Amino acid sequence: MKRLLLLISLFLGITLALAGQAQATWYWTHGHSGKIQDRSKVIPWANNSIEYGWGLDFRLNPFNNTWVHFAVPSEGSGAKGVRYIRLKFTTQSNVATVTAIDVYDGNVMFKHLAGNWFGSQDIQLDLGQKWKISRALGISVRVGVGDTGSAQWFRFIFVGADFVPFP
Repeated sequence: MKRLLLLISLFLGITLALAGQAQATWYWTHGHSGKIQDRSKVIPWANNSIEYGWGLDFRLNPFNNTWVHFAVPSEGSGAKGVRYIRLKFTTQSNVATVTAIDVYDGNVMFKHLAGNWFGSQDIQLDLGQKWKISRALGISVRVGVGDTGSAQWFRFIFVGADFVPFP
């Protein structure tokens, strides 16, 4: 009996060692790498935004919106997919909001997330399923300022995605 248990344990140990680990890997891009799509809607100061060591800082005019685009480092082989993304940002008030997040594989948008995020946020969002990434992962964030008499600031610290083996 001891011999049988030893053989089973040995077989399971070898199987687990050969199988390798199915690890998830978070890839990140820093906030200062964000690109503002329509700079004409941003208060003109220091080329419309300031990239700091801690992130991207800009002020958006009232009654305006634009997109901020982030390129997340990607493997692009199609061997990995993404299920979760994460963003850390702050808005000045509840009228300075993130209203949408679009997720791309190259030029193909595969997920649109609508919301109304404001204030200090460190959010992880579920994409609903594992999405195969075969080109390059892009995360676009729509920011807007509503009914206020002055420009409102936005600060992006980081954006990232959890890459896991696919399928």
